[in-house]
Amino acid sequence: MDQWPGLSGRLFATYGGVDTYVEKLHGGIAISGLYSDFGGSSFGTSELNMTYAPIFELKNKSIKLIPSLQAGYLQNRGEGIFMGGTLMPGKVSKQNLDLSAGMLMNYRNFYFGLSCFHLTQPDMGLYGASPLKSRLTFNASYNFMLNSESLLNLGIVAGRQDSYQFANFSGNLILQKRYLLGVGYISGDAAFFTAGYRAKQFSISGGYNFTVSKLAGNTQGAYILSFGMNLSKEQ
Repeated sequence: MDQWPGLSGRLFATYGGVDTYVEKLHGGIAISGLYSDFGGSSFGTSELNMTYAPIFELKNKSIKLIPSLQAGYLQNRGEGIFMGGTLMPGKVSKQNLDLSAGMLMNYRNFYFGLSCFHLTQPDMGLYGASPLKSRLTFNASYNFMLNSESLLNLGIVAGRQDSYQFANFSGNLILQKRYLLGVGYISGDAAFFTAGYRAKQFSISGGYNFTVSKLAGNTQGAYILSFGMNLSKEQ
């Protein structure tokens, strides 16, 4: 993702992940990573996460409960950072263990979830203590089946971290099991659209975020490109 290309110190973020179902564990496992760089390496973050999510089926398998636990490694790094008008010398970094947990419920076409990130509130301050506050997130979505090959998904993600609150609204359309279209709104921040294509073994999509906050005249939004592969023989 190329975010805020209108700024001289633009932000680049790269995310990657892989997940699979493990029958012996009765659930899924996932490994994911995120790397971001702001201002030509003046500040950046890295994280590596591992997640385990067992699946429990109730009511003749009509209801699924999926708790999850995530353990992660976080790193903040910086060089040439100004604090209080003073240029801080040298390169600095801070590493920490991070734990998160969640619960997802699925009943037919309805999905509902709660998550709490940064349970351990790791100290990520490069110059002095700065704990990363826990973030509580709620999400819900519903699939409207248009026909045997097309569906419309409407969803909301809302949350709170310290004094900051947010809500994201989205609509995603899958046509003929292949073509992807999406629109959404991030409260007080941006509106976005995406388009893509999904085959049996891969999917690709691109999109753009339109900034609607007070940064709109300076940042020029964000470009997003996603690519995924299905390594299983079953779709």
